[in-house]
Amino acid sequence: MGFCQVNTVGESSFAPNYVGASADKRGRLKRLGFISPLHFPNQQPELCFDLCVGILNFISSQTDTLTVDMLSIKEIESLQKKIENQLFGSKKIQVKFERAWTNQFSTSAGIYVIYDHNKPVYFGETSNIQSRMKDLRRTVNHSFRYSLFGEKTTSRNKFSSVVEQKLNEYFEKYISVGYLVVPFGRLEMEEYLVNQYFDQNKLFNR
Repeated sequence: MGFCQVNTVGESSFAPNYVGASADKRGRLKRLGFISPLHFPNQQPELCFDLCVGILNFISSQTDTLTVDMLSIKEIESLQKKIENQLFGSKKIQVKFERAWTNQFSTSAGIYVIYDHNKPVYFGETSNIQSRMKDLRRTVNHSFRYSLFGEKTTSRNKFSSVVEQKLNEYFEKYISVGYLVVPFGRLEMEEYLVNQYFDQNKLFNR
């Protein structure tokens, strides 16, 4: 069994493109297509491939001596509660349809809560909070807006112009958003929050 983080080296960044584990390390990388020069724009692909496999082999050879501290269930639950409190303690940002409205959101990954009349009605996770807030204002891109009025959309997944205008007015009057930057574990936190509040509130999470 091996573990690999495959990275693309750019002029000003070094960002992970893939993290995974596989019993067949070389075969796994081949199936994922990491020999392509597109994945290694500044290096010889064969060299980068061999280097990654070498790292995998080294990690595999060290698995008997390396130790990893694991969190207990109690510690995980405590961490979840802390993140929950931080999310609800974040600033509530009233939805606006001005172009610059989304600029106040981070472009980092994180979780968010949507409030209707100051009550949480939707929890979400995203790799880019700012981008997701742009989606929130378009019926075709976000299930919360799509589901809020319970109306039927047209063939283009949009409501009539009358309904769309009513939604915009409702959003600006009653809908606000809070968010928290969370670099990993976002899906788990979203599921945790939905489970915590599903019975207490009318959530729009499906």
